[in-house]
Amino acid sequence: MKKFISALSSFVIAATAMGGAMVYAQTNDSVPATAKTIIDIQSNKSNTVNVESGKSAEIPVDVYVPQSNGIYSITLRLQVNDGEPGKGSYEDKTGKVYSASDSDLDADHQKALEATYGNYGFKIKGDVTENATNWKNQKICFDSGYFTTNKKHAGYYNVGTMSNFIPDTWTISYIGKKAVDNKSNMDSYAAFAATNDVDTFKKEDYANYKPVTKWTKDESWAYDAALISFTVEVPAGLADGDYVINVVKEPTYNPGPSALFDDNNNLKDKDKWTFIQSSIVGTDSGEDSVERTYESIPLTIKVGEGSSETKAPAEETKAPAEETKAPAEETKAPAQQTEAPGEVVGDKDIVYDLVKKGDKATVAENMTGDNACTVDKGETFSVEWRVKHDQGTAG
Repeated sequence: MKKFISALSSFVIAATAMGGAMVYAQTNDSVPATAKTIIDIQSNKSNTVNVESGKSAEIPVDVYVPQSNGIYSITLRLQVNDGEPGKGSYEDKTGKVYSASDSDLDADHQKALEATYGNYGFKIKGDVTENATNWKNQKICFDSGYFTTNKKHAGYYNVGTMSNFIPDTWTISYIGKKAVDNKSNMDSYAAFAATNDVDTFKKEDYANYKPVTKWTKDESWAYDAALISFTVEVPAGLADGDYVINVVKEPTYNPGPSALFDDNNNLKDKDKWTFIQSSIVGTDSGEDSVERTYESIPLTIKVGEGSSETKAPAEETKAPAEETKAPAEETKAPAQQTEAPGEVVGDKDIVYDLVKKGDKATVAENMTGDNACTVDKGETFSVEWRVKHDQGTAG
């Protein structure tokens, strides 16, 4: 059985541990529940950024949630293009690093590389502690309300208890603390800040505030605050092309030490590896957990001239139908290949047959004037024109 790491399981654990009385929050239900949540990955308010050919670069990245259909938790696993599976690195529980570039790995450690992703050398700058500190003190798009006197913003509670950002696995997990407490969906900090002076807002004022838990990308404040911001390091020497950072919707292996190694620091069998699953979960009734539909808008980093040939993540690639068609002109019968086999016979109808050249299944005596042949898709073939009951006339 696959073992998934998702925000839903974290929510259940956290809610059980907290216990106590639950208070339902007011919500703004003006947005239909069927609306999609949108995850939009940008750099400097754009979904495209250019990097000089062959050069390294540091790209500021913001992950926005400009539209919500009512959610209390988000788990996102990001990657670059197809992620380069098997070309990354992993650590054991002592901190020893095993990399795809190592030439002396035994078979078991080589196999464990299947859980890793190289991401073409792209790295999220900083470690977990550094990024968590930044996250805890920045304005993010969820959790309005009364703030402590040191002006910490949404996400002020300790990151790591209910929310995590892990640069090595490109994984973001955010669960609203108040949503867990109240069995509700997370509300928008941006909506709150757009209508209130957050510096003078007092705890007693919050009793009269109606949280906004559903909103669309058309709101003037939809992009005022990101879910999280970080810096992506682009390595030097990359081939020119498009490198697309997007959400991975399929389950992917978790390359973390606890996922690959047991308590004795021995590699686990592959069937015991765990998975990371992107998911967005909300509630409609205050009781039930509902998996929300969502779409992600990627960030494209163009190195050099860029390229339309670079592969995007598997869930977003489509095979254009026209690429599988055989060009019509290749099926024409060249005039010089026509033949008129058979004897000259009077008083009978002339039968003309177009048949695939070399097709032994259609012989002169079985010609009907209504033939069919089977060919492979994309195959080029020649056609013969055969005549039965030739009257011996010219022209």
